[in-house]
Amino acid sequence: MVTRLIVIGCVVFGLSGTARAAAEIVTAGLETPDSGALECRVVNASAKKTLVGTIELLNVAGTVIDAISFSLAPRTTRDNNTTNSTARFCVVTVTKGGKKNARVSFYAIDSAGDIVAAVTGR
Repeated sequence: MVTRLIVIGCVVFGLSGTARAAAEIVTAGLETPDSGALECRVVNASAKKTLVGTIELLNVAGTVIDAISFSLAPRTTRDNNTTNSTARFCVVTVTKGGKKNARVSFYAIDSAGDIVAAVTGR
């Protein structure tokens, strides 16, 4: 009886070491200014780890308007932008490197190239 309990405990413990799920960071919504654009920026704040994932721009219904993959070396950035007037928010999915190392900003940029609104992701 004791032997069976030890074996079962080892099997359960072994299964608990599976890979972590991807972590999502979602911004608040913004609207594209007339003749402007929306831009989602990811910064890898880590001094040592590479950050891997995707940046998606979505409309109000949650449909992906544009998506790109990224692999960021420590302390570098990646942007995804669109002039699609239906885009409203940004979702960054981190698959490697840890959510705590990702900093996400979402900008509305006017036709002159000036940032007119900005929000951060959580």
